Amino acid sequence: MAMETYEIETLGGARPAMDQPAPAQPAPDQPGATGAPLSPALPSPRRAAVETDSPLEGAVAGQVDLMAYPFFSLSKTPAKRAIKFVEGAVSLEVRPSEKGVATIYDKEILIYLASLAIERLDRGETFDGVLTFTAYDFFKLAGLSGASGKNYQRLAGSLDRLQGTQVRTTIETGGVNIDGWFSWVSEAQVIFTRDSRGQKRARAFRVRITDWLVRAIAADGSVLSYDRSYFQLSAIERRLYEIARAGCVRGAPLELELNTLRTRVGVTSPLKKFRQLLAQIAERDDLPGFRVDILDAEARGVLSRIRVRLVPRAGALAPPRGAAPGPESGPESGPESRPEIPAGSPPAQGALALD
Repeated sequence: MAMETYEIETLGGARPAMDQPAPAQPAPDQPGATGAPLSPALPSPRRAAVETDSPLEGAVAGQVDLMAYPFFSLSKTPAKRAIKFVEGAVSLEVRPSEKGVATIYDKEILIYLASLAIERLDRGETFDGVLTFTAYDFFKLAGLSGASGKNYQRLAGSLDRLQGTQVRTTIETGGVNIDGWFSWVSEAQVIFTRDSRGQKRARAFRVRITDWLVRAIAADGSVLSYDRSYFQLSAIERRLYEIARAGCVRGAPLELELNTLRTRVGVTSPLKKFRQLLAQIAERDDLPGFRVDILDAEARGVLSRIRVRLVPRAGALAPPRGAAPGPESGPESGPESRPEIPAGSPPAQGALALD
């Protein structure tokens, strides 16, 4: 039987070639190839030459704790400042690599991978943390404009930061609490062939996510669905949506002090500036699934007394397709190591520090 040689290249290094059966109908080379390490000639999922977990056909979903707490930088460009957050029994510390700390935009990949993992579990398959996907499918979900070289470089950069960023947290998953550091992605590879000119033709990406997240998805089922318009939101709007999604799972509004909300969002701007940003979002009133109410009538001009209420709209709390039993439990009924995120009452004050 004819064989086609496929090569697996670890991002940041190389590995030996791997032989795989040739596809019945190899995808033709597409015009415009530049010979860049990550070629924009990746075929669509239906023409992919390797077996993948994509395309994503069901709901978009993410892990609850990653919604509730500020694990990611809000910067559009890679930042090299560490993140520290403490609230009740929850603490987290995030350290950057030389390429910066993972951002809220890099997080798109983790959301996409979690969604693929849930679909695999829904089919009755096992999930060990390894997922193979086409960039084409991820770009489509994230609203990126096609398989351009720029988008491929963005994807590669995101995987680099997800792999290089170091995380330490008291939040346990799967009943396991290990005091140590982990990376969101422990391994990332690109699978490619070479065309007649010897140029690389990317076929898929293979990623292994951290065991911490595997346990949260496969053992705990601590996942919630996302509105697909999330990917069109600004960084602060994304965090407001996630905090509301994690805190309003029982249908009641979530009310927080302005400073508590600011630390959970992860912004470093002064309270006055943050309140102005919230006012603009509240006035537009286009946050998917939720309304933002600023309660400052009794604050008498004192910023620290201002409260913010996140109110779910009808139909905002639909569970993700194929989630494990009890996906809507959220932080309110998670492991004892997590504090409650009560609806309608203020939680303990948080503290966010950037080194």
